[in-house]
Amino acid sequence: MNIRSHLLTLLLTSSALFPAQPAIAQDAAHVDRNAANTRARPSGMLADSPVKFPEKGALPATYPPDRSATTNEAPEQDYFMFRTPERSLAQIGVIQSEMPPGTFTAPPNDWQHLRRTRRILTEGGDLRLLALGDSIVNDTMRSGWVAKLQEAYPKARIEATVYVRGGGGCQHYKEEERVGKNIVPRRPDLVFIGGISQKSVEDIREVIRQLRAGLPDVEILLATGAFGTADPRDEAALAQAPHSGTGAYGQALRRLAREERCAYLDLTSPWAEYIRSSKLHPHLFYRDVVHANEFGEQILAKVMMAFWTSPAPAQAAGSAGEPRAALAADTGESRAISETERYNCTPDWGPDSRRVVYARGIIPEKPGRAELRAATLDGQPPRPLYAEENRHIYGACASPDMKYLLFTRGVADLTKVEQEDTRMATRCSSATPRESTD
Repeated sequence: MNIRSHLLTLLLTSSALFPAQPAIAQDAAHVDRNAANTRARPSGMLADSPVKFPEKGALPATYPPDRSATTNEAPEQDYFMFRTPERSLAQIGVIQSEMPPGTFTAPPNDWQHLRRTRRILTEGGDLRLLALGDSIVNDTMRSGWVAKLQEAYPKARIEATVYVRGGGGCQHYKEEERVGKNIVPRRPDLVFIGGISQKSVEDIREVIRQLRAGLPDVEILLATGAFGTADPRDEAALAQAPHSGTGAYGQALRRLAREERCAYLDLTSPWAEYIRSSKLHPHLFYRDVVHANEFGEQILAKVMMAFWTSPAPAQAAGSAGEPRAALAADTGESRAISETERYNCTPDWGPDSRRVVYARGIIPEKPGRAELRAATLDGQPPRPLYAEENRHIYGACASPDMKYLLFTRGVADLTKVEQEDTRMATRCSSATPRESTD
């Protein structure tokens, strides 16, 4: 029997839907973490669906999680705290071996705003992760991808928590001091914010700012939605979904990530690509008309792991020992144009296309300040442009006539914008290296 026939048989026969052995319903009582799920809503995919979902609740789980997620915490009514991973590597392996095959393009990860997280993962240490959101975040974390992350990075010690609400977006978490009461005391190093229930990017921005007010060094990953009622086979309809990474929301979230120095992950595109490539109806990956079943959860797990195991490109991450380089469009030849012992970042072309202005950044936990340098394409050593005592200098761009530079002067590394003493400054190109005007 091929995999498609097996799946159809599994999902359409009463013996499979209601097996003799005990099965945990995906929308069970509050003792089950799945109580955080939102109520199933009608879907356009029902017209040609081979799956008959229950009128209430969801299809029972074929593979109930085999690790406990229970905590003694109950933040407040309708909000839930869980431990993760709640699937063992063995159970994940079984589910992935039985799921329909599919392919997707791995989402990019330039690690620019996840440098501390990457350092802990690769070099070792304690990494505290907290996932924040709704039932889709709930499903994503129930997949057990954190167990795969721990397997991929054995030097790190990963402690992960899920803080979710059915239909929960940042419009909820920003209120009633929930960030300060329920997140900040846990001291997460990394916060994952996602789901399909966000009402606006400004709500997300407010949560980001509350997080950083209490946790100045926290790193944040913003993710688009995935499962929901939008048909992944219809690219136009998918783009119109209010949580989609392929439409206006994805563009707005990416822009927010750039403005607030957060990492960004488009979950929508690889999830939809996987389902389309399987040649199966999307509902074979669903437990109700909104949420993923075990196979659907593992699509999300695979995408998450592709994101977290992608290499750090030299030019995007500007990591130590990896110089900035110029690439010739006609020949494909690359040539290093900066020194190699620093985090070199925020490059910008001069108007004449012969010079590059960049920040000679710092290596975390090592002495030094970020400063401006200029490099040419002829192999000459870079020359200093501007440095200042007790200031980090980033993000310079030149005026069209090359007479002035505009840049940021911040006390903290990476110029944390919540600091009142961060300023923009200009410098005349003919001035001495330390002259500037606020």
